[in-house]
Amino acid sequence: MRTNADYQTFLSNFDRAAPPEGLLDEVLLRIYGVQRRWTRVRTALFGFCAVAAGALLVPAWGALQNELALSGFTRFVSLAFSDWSTIITYGKDLGISLLESLPVFSAVAVLGLLLAFMASLGGLVRNAEAGRRSFTIKIT
Repeated sequence: MRTNADYQTFLSNFDRAAPPEGLLDEVLLRIYGVQRRWTRVRTALFGFCAVAAGALLVPAWGALQNELALSGFTRFVSLAFSDWSTIITYGKDLGISLLESLPVFSAVAVLGLLLAFMASLGGLVRNAEAGRRSFTIKIT
């Protein structure tokens, strides 16, 4: 069992132990290296996500255009611009027909991919700027 005198001896010898010279510099440089590495990893990840979302956005946009043409949505929209008397007379029915002919799945896919593309592009720019600025440390 340890006594109070053992703790007093330990604590009195504690002041004699000093950290090695340059330990703070090594720790700061290690932290700096880890921060730079994670910044590069995040930049690469956001870049990959931006490229993938952009690449998937092209066929999704084509599919949306194709489904808009097949569903008759464009015909209803063109009717809205060509004949105002029809809109005034059958406005409610025309609105319901527009909603029924809208390809929701393709529209949601395009909007989701567009959101993913914009978010990953924002993350890419933010991390690339942080990597370019770098983390400055002053070791004295």
